[in-house]
Amino acid sequence: MAKEKLVLIGNGNAGMKALHALFDIAPEQYDIRVFGAEPHLPYDRNTLSSVLADEKQVDDLHLYQPEWYASHGIQMHLGTEITQIDREQRKVHTKTGEVFDYDRLLIGTGSKSNVLPLPGKDLRGVMTFRQIEDVNNLLARAQVAHHAVVLGGGLQSLEIACGLRRRGLDVTVVYRGDTLMEDQLDAEGGVMLQRTMEGLGINFLGSAEAVSLNDDGRGNVNGVSLDYGRTVGADLVVMAVGIQPNIGIAQACGLKCEQGVVVDDRLVTSDDHIYAIGECAQYPNQGVGHIAPIMEIARLWAQHMAGSGCEQKPVLAAAHGETHSELGDMDLYAIGHTHDNEEVTPLVSRDSVMNIYKKLMVRDGFLVGAILLGDTTDADWYRHLVRGHIDVSAIMDKLPGGQQALRDAGFDESSPYFPTAAVS
Repeated sequence: MAKEKLVLIGNGNAGMKALHALFDIAPEQYDIRVFGAEPHLPYDRNTLSSVLADEKQVDDLHLYQPEWYASHGIQMHLGTEITQIDREQRKVHTKTGEVFDYDRLLIGTGSKSNVLPLPGKDLRGVMTFRQIEDVNNLLARAQVAHHAVVLGGGLQSLEIACGLRRRGLDVTVVYRGDTLMEDQLDAEGGVMLQRTMEGLGINFLGSAEAVSLNDDGRGNVNGVSLDYGRTVGADLVVMAVGIQPNIGIAQACGLKCEQGVVVDDRLVTSDDHIYAIGECAQYPNQGVGHIAPIMEIARLWAQHMAGSGCEQKPVLAAAHGETHSELGDMDLYAIGHTHDNEEVTPLVSRDSVMNIYKKLMVRDGFLVGAILLGDTTDADWYRHLVRGHIDVSAIMDKLPGGQQALRDAGFDESSPYFPTAAVS
């Protein structure tokens, strides 16, 4: 029997994880083509900052080596942009005029960087940070630049700032909020993180907003004007102010889109033959973007595609936003709900000498979030408790001490408090 034709548009992490999961279940069921607009093998764009920081090379970011694609019979079309989806004929059209049939189509087009509509946004030296080309352009500019301004106070902004500082530039981070990484950290954690990064020589201007980027008279950026009248000198400006789902091709072919491509709990769009996954997708009751853990979603889709495990309607796991990074000398981990409210009991511990801060959030006897700064040893354990929705009422006093506190109290490793397998 002839194989069905499966086309993946986009070669990012979510789409490739989905294919990997499909091969685990039904390795011979589909004839697969992957179209990526970038001329690179699929890579983990979440680690691009490690190239900027000179910790990795671009080749180190590849999700799989070329042999993996060949061994699975995947036909890779790199540097090939899909410009049209013909839903009626079930065909995709490339920018160069080629046409390919599909029986099923997976959209994994990810997201694109937000660009602030500021005067001067098109000046030379003003950049975003989302693709390998962005990194290459930024590295080239960093060789001749001296003063960099990074717009945004999120994780990516801080990783960029660390990378540029490591390469010898004077760096200032300008952010609108009251604290750094305000989606993941509370005020105390944000202040602690900022002081640690200031120790690396990075400057910060909080509660500030850029209103224009200034021209040196030759088409190059030479400064950033802020809303309270100050101007910061800069011959390099990086906008790291969030992302937006890349849904243009889905909208153009008439798929239902809101913030992202709307999908059901099997990742099916408004067209039964088309699916969407990753940052371009809008999941039921979840909103836009990756939902954790992505491998669980990939397996869900793969089971549906293989025709197995579909008798019972699957339900998407609850999303628990998760961040794990190293910023300079500061290890950082955050998961789930991290902000105070009257429904949550915070368990806080601090060690100013060791520069360690831990905040655990408990609601109705369940751990619903955690912030770890300076010591992330127990990150996997707290993840297990949050994602496993495990009642911790009996060990509340042990939670701040981590797994070792439970062991010291005589709890056995077979206890449900301890993970029996790694959480993906």
